[in-house]
Amino acid sequence: MVYEFDGGIGIHKKWGDSGGSCDNACKAWVSACVLSRINHLGIPTPISMRGNKSELSSDSAERAAYATREGAYYGNIFANPPLYYACLSPDQTSIQRVCGSSLDDCVVTAVGSCRDACDKPQGDGSYSNCRDQPRNASGKFPSGTSTYNGSITIFLQ
Repeated sequence: MVYEFDGGIGIHKKWGDSGGSCDNACKAWVSACVLSRINHLGIPTPISMRGNKSELSSDSAERAAYATREGAYYGNIFANPPLYYACLSPDQTSIQRVCGSSLDDCVVTAVGSCRDACDKPQGDGSYSNCRDQPRNASGKFPSGTSTYNGSITIFLQ
């Protein structure tokens, strides 16, 4: 099965240019963008996409209108096998829009709280440098943990 995504926010513009390519940074950002838009429920849901990239900046009006942090999304959809990760907003136990009622059969691997999987939130509330494993009890990441510099945090109305 082949899917095509036009890319509406220009997360990595040069990739679509004639002769353009998608390096590791591009793969990280495109992966985060695609993963952040998964909608298990199939119900149109307005979202605010935020992250450490100019195309994901938000103003105070957007931050006020979309104040509920859902979680962050990251991985590598180009890998074989693809790597789909998410972390939950602190104190949350599910990602209803993406996983439905249970994390057990979710299309993404929920690694736990973003507080334990990512760097501290940025000024807009988004998380960066998220990982495929959370910190352990001593506050350190386990050996072999991968960091994804391209991560997108979703906020809901």
